[in-house]
Amino acid sequence: EDTGAGDAAAPPPLEAIAVLGDDVVTIDFTTGEPTVIAPVDDGFSIAGLAYDMSTQTIYALANFDAPVLLEIDRCTGAQTSIGAITPTEGTLFFAEGIAFDSTTDTLYLAGSADGDVPSDTASETLFTVNPTDAQATRVATISGTLQDDVDRMGWVGAQGYVLDTDGSSVSNLYT
Repeated sequence: EDTGAGDAAAPPPLEAIAVLGDDVVTIDFTTGEPTVIAPVDDGFSIAGLAYDMSTQTIYALANFDAPVLLEIDRCTGAQTSIGAITPTEGTLFFAEGIAFDSTTDTLYLAGSADGDVPSDTASETLFTVNPTDAQATRVATISGTLQDDVDRMGWVGAQGYVLDTDGSSVSNLYT
């Protein structure tokens, strides 16, 4: 008699998506081995990644001081430049952090909109970004972190996390 035992597919391996050299890769948590998803297109340097599990889409924040939103298909590696990240008001001088909140289907970005460039390198403004046209909408001014800015960000479930570092040896993680 067939009980169906053994018919279930094994769960996918736990892995991270990262930039390694000039490649976007997955890193298998069990083996530590990277697998290339795609080489980064010429002319772009990746400043951060965000991942939408529901669509298997990787969003890449390219070019720190002239931010561009890229979309990378996790399965095929195909890359599409959505365009320059442009605020609906004001100017975005540079950007450092990007994250996708899968509970609200919202893409977030931390960037500098205060114009204190090059005297500061603080991403003091939180934006939402429309993933279809790269239009950014200001949400809040960041305060209460080590330097009142965000260097990296990520989402786990409904909880957002931000990392702020002083550029030397001190890094703090905030929720």
